[in-house]
Amino acid sequence: MNSRDAGEEGLKQGHGLETVAWSGTLSGDLSVALASIGKLRIRSCGGLFSDLLSATSKQMVLRVYDNQVCFPFGSEPRIGHETTLQDILDRLPDLFRQTLSNGYRRWVRIKSLDYEAGLGVKIVVHEVPDHPVCKEYAALGYRLSLENDPYDSSGTRTVLEIGEAGLRQHFPQLLDTRVVRTMGGSRKFPSRTCSLTYWACSLGTILHIGVL
Repeated sequence: MNSRDAGEEGLKQGHGLETVAWSGTLSGDLSVALASIGKLRIRSCGGLFSDLLSATSKQMVLRVYDNQVCFPFGSEPRIGHETTLQDILDRLPDLFRQTLSNGYRRWVRIKSLDYEAGLGVKIVVHEVPDHPVCKEYAALGYRLSLENDPYDSSGTRTVLEIGEAGLRQHFPQLLDTRVVRTMGGSRKFPSRTCSLTYWACSLGTILHIGVL
């Protein structure tokens, strides 16, 4: 990817995911097979995803609302890690109401994210400290506290902080989505795209690339 002379033929075949025994899960009675779709398993392997990490030196740009944050990835990609389709669907906010299987949201919406190389990261989320996502990362070494914002008292927000070493070891599972926002609901004003970023319960970091 970093070579000007290399063509498409030099790229690895495959994106870095492979199916695991799908024929066994989907075989037999149609109704049983459809009910088992969430159990379909995928496994990480070498491919374009891991090559992209190397080519970008494991750096990405997160967009939290209108702010752009240059953010490092965590450790090396985990080859051979398995997860299910339902595990992934449970962590997609856009599909929350259609696919929830475990009784609680496995993600929280991020209010702000501040990262400084060598010092670590501070993330503020729109949730209480007892939310499963906050509790999971607290067990991994993230420090939790309630946000004290004298200019904004609407709702409860939790601050999660961790140093650089801890961040590299326990990189947060982040998701990024876009919404179109129209000023005042009027067509007279141009609509604009706003970035929303979510923090999800860990998948065991199937590729450990940070963003799904």
